[in-house]
Amino acid sequence: SVGAFKLAGIDSGYQPSMDEIREKAVRLPMSMGHQGVVVVASRSHQTEETTAFIENLRKQGQPVTLISSGSSLKICLVAEGTADVYPRFAPTMEWDTAAGHAIARAAGCDVYHIDGKTSLKYNKEDLHNPWFIVKPI
Repeated sequence: SVGAFKLAGIDSGYQPSMDEIREKAVRLPMSMGHQGVVVVASRSHQTEETTAFIENLRKQGQPVTLISSGSSLKICLVAEGTADVYPRFAPTMEWDTAAGHAIARAAGCDVYHIDGKTSLKYNKEDLHNPWFIVKPI
């Protein structure tokens, strides 16, 4: 695997050369040096299960910081190392997670069923995802 990289500061009107991309891109995950556990979760779609998951992390004695954003971006935040975990106990579809899942895999993370062991599968007859958790492999 080549890995996953993040290139910041590029707008849609600028087309960097491949040399510029190679020079400026940062390999994921980045070392963020944050304290405690950073969890990405939806504030607007937070379920009782998500709240319980976060509270369980707090009971383990580390401070927990919550970041809210869209599903695919939340996956990417774990992939880049900004967040440590993304639990999802609410409905999503394959198209909500597929691109972020590819980036996560290239960065050394995965999108697992809530068991934390079985990677999500795609192109199923039913395109709904099960509950899942994104974390490093």
